[in-house]
Amino acid sequence: MKENKPLISMQELEALIGGWDDTPSPNSVDKFFPLRIILILVFCIFIITRLLFFTDSCAAILTNSVEQMNNIKPYLYFRGWFILIMLLVYLNAYRTGKFFGIISA
Repeated sequence: MKENKPLISMQELEALIGGWDDTPSPNSVDKFFPLRIILILVFCIFIITRLLFFTDSCAAILTNSVEQMNNIKPYLYFRGWFILIMLLVYLNAYRTGKFFGIISA
């Protein structure tokens, strides 16, 4: 009969699990992290503003047909709200530091 021998010792297991509670600040890992957050924020605000308030011009850029423009406008408007909600989730994760690595990936 085969012996059930553990693959790692308890000391190794505790060393692997030990640092899970200590989540380092993103600023300590990457010194350009705040700049990247500001860049994403500015870009998303530009896109959100364009999709929510200038939906007609966005649809006109995508197609010349009036019928297709009328079909695309609700999608573009919805897309603007979706990006706004995702941006707020992203900023909340950055502010609280919870699950930021998962959300930003």
